[in-house]
Amino acid sequence: MLNAVSERVKYIKTQLMLSNNPIYSQEISIMHSEVKEILKNINECRLLLGETDEVVDTVKSSNITYIEPINQYHINIDGIDIYGNLGTVYLKCAKQNAPVRTLPCSKGNECSKMLSGKICKYYHDPKDILGMVECGQIDPLILMQYRLFNRNFLGTSWIHTNKLNPLMRNFGLNPVLDKLLLEAGDIYDDQIALLKAQIMHDILTLRILSS
Repeated sequence: MLNAVSERVKYIKTQLMLSNNPIYSQEISIMHSEVKEILKNINECRLLLGETDEVVDTVKSSNITYIEPINQYHINIDGIDIYGNLGTVYLKCAKQNAPVRTLPCSKGNECSKMLSGKICKYYHDPKDILGMVECGQIDPLILMQYRLFNRNFLGTSWIHTNKLNPLMRNFGLNPVLDKLLLEAGDIYDDQIALLKAQIMHDILTLRILSS
């Protein structure tokens, strides 16, 4: 049922959510009630909020698990939780659209575009939005939109550099630089989030190639 709702969300623009058109208002009302029911009953939601130890143990013992409410895969490696999905890799030499969602939004959960149901060109993690839905801070329809937008990557983000650069890989080159990153706070956190997203992207790519 969630997939069916997601497909309809793709074709209903955010502007229609704010309109008084009775046709779309009825459609949106139906989706709103369905989404709330789904989020209430799916075990993965409880997993993310740490409410069901049994589900946590089951998922952590699995090789890889798909979590439908946020459209992400999960794997636990030596106690480290990794979430993500396949993204688009943008290359300078390729004729592609302008990169989107290659960097996390600096506004986070306070992003006015995201909160108003508009599409932000930066990345918003559906796990964070799910938490806001569960707390009643945001409309579930916004989650249904943003779960469709995977994190994307610049091709250069797999390249190591000895300079602090959020668009490249700044760690693993030498212990001195890694220590600087640890002291850099937000830069380090962003790099860890990027690495986890890249690991899941690579795992899913390997699974496709190996199937």
